[in-house]
Order: sequence, then C-alpha cells, then structure tokens
Amino acid sequence: MTPDASPRLAEPKNESWSERLKAKLPLASPVEVDDEVRALLKAAWERS
Repeated sequence: MTPDASPRLAEPKNESWSERLKAKLPLASPVEVDDEVRALLKAAWERS
C-alpha cells in the first residue's frame, strides 16, 4: 500500500526501488488492530 492510503500509514525511511510502494503501520499491541487496519490488510492482499 502507498502511504496515502491512510493517514495512519508511515512513509518508508529508505526509498529503494522495492520500497517505494510500501508503507508501515507500527502497532504496539493486537488491540490496535481495528476495522481500518483489517481493510488495509485486505486491500494490500488483493493487490498482491
């Protein structure tokens, strides 16, 4: 997913050719996995 898919997503620190389309969402615990995170994961899986 690209970082613009959600305001919660962080840009990758280094931007090599393989990292340019990836974003990160740090989670401290499983409790932070909500409907938005599930939707982002599903969208990323469908794009792969």
